[in-house]
Formats: sequence, C-alpha cells, structure tokens
Amino acid sequence: IGFSQVNESTPLSDIARYMQWAGGLLDIRLATFSKSTKQHRYWTYDEWMGQSAQTRSTYIQMGVVIRAERQEFIIAKDNLTSDTGATGIQWAPNNSNDVRGLPNFYGDSSLLADINGEANTDLILAAIESNGIDYPAARRAREYRCCSTADGGVEDPTVWSLPAIGQLWLFYKYLLEINAALTLFGMAPISTGDWYWSSTECNSSIAWNVSMNGGLVYVTYKPNTYRARAVAPAPPSSAI
Repeated sequence: IGFSQVNESTPLSDIARYMQWAGGLLDIRLATFSKSTKQHRYWTYDEWMGQSAQTRSTYIQMGVVIRAERQEFIIAKDNLTSDTGATGIQWAPNNSNDVRGLPNFYGDSSLLADINGEANTDLILAAIESNGIDYPAARRAREYRCCSTADGGVEDPTVWSLPAIGQLWLFYKYLLEINAALTLFGMAPISTGDWYWSSTECNSSIAWNVSMNGGLVYVTYKPNTYRARAVAPAPPSSAI
C-alpha cells in the first residue's frame, strides 16, 4: 500500500488506516510547533481544546496538516500576499524564462505525481540568484512566516514553499474538509472562488494552477496574478 513503515508486525487496525490514507483522506489536524523546542505537534480539535490555556499558549499555530493519498504536509494558516499587500501574485514578471532544472509538465499522466513543492521552490529561487529575474509567488511562499518575534514571541523556523501541482490538487479535492478545519481553528479558509498557483512549470511561458471553483487544473501565463498559499513538510507522524 505504499508505506515503508508497514511490515509484518503492523496491526491490522493500523493497516486499515494506512489503506484509508493511501486511497483518500485520512485526517486533517491542527499543526503547531513548540515555542521552546520548535518541534512539531499535531492535534485533533478535541485534543487541542482539551489542553489548558497555559499549555496552548506554549505552541504556535502554523496551519493544518493533511494526510491524504500517501501525502502528508502542512497548509499555511493564511493566504500569501504580494509585496504590496495584494491578494494576487505573479508567478513570474514575463513569459520568457524556463527555470533551469525544474521539470516541464505538459499535462501528461504524471503531472499530479509532482508533489515536492520544497524542491520546486528551491530551484525557482536558485533561478532568481542566477538570472536576476524575480519569481514572486515562489519567493513570497519561502518568505512566509506564520509568526514572528513581534506577534508570537518567537520567529517561525519553518521552510515554507509554493505547493507542487500534486499538493495543490489536494487543496481542491478536499476543499470542504480543509476549509472546515481551518475555520474550526480560527484560520483563513482557502478562497473558493479563486485560482491558486502551483510551483509546477509547463514551459518558459506558462505554469500550472488549480481553480478552487470547479477543480480545473490548467496552465496560465506567468505574469497573470493569482492567489497562492504556502505549504511545508510535516515530519512523519508518530501514530497512524
């Protein structure tokens, strides 16, 4: 079922949950990190609300962590904004830059297998360094912080990235569940009427995005302005 941690010693009850995770949505939980240790901890709503106010104050809320279709990653607690504070962000300011090393996907069957937004964002940012051309959506994703010393007493150590198309597709596929969880924990929902950028490129002119109103996976010229939301790796959960 695609999980290296499953072996002959794994209880059948756990295997059933791994099968659920492999084929669909397992769960969505609150993602936090400890102010003192910076270690991640994930909570159901009941677990979080069952803690004292003092205990909750020792954690920073990052967003929600989703476990679905063999993936596990954190979705930031709010949308990105441009350098000027606008909700729409360009992928790139022009149509003539193919990011070196970033695979080009033309809508083939492997498109949604691109699920490493961190690796994609690393390559895009390296292109900024090498050619001096800005890639605002990826840059703003990497610059994102869920807290700072000014508002949370601690600087967010997380490496945030622009999601790959296979991650962004899960935004739409489980949009109702994700937005319900974000709202339950007092965070900003994903905008259901907008398109969102992925870090997946098609060619020098266009990149992939997803409509949160209908789920269309499509390509758009890079200078267009769309919404963006950062994601981050989730250290593997200790319990299924």
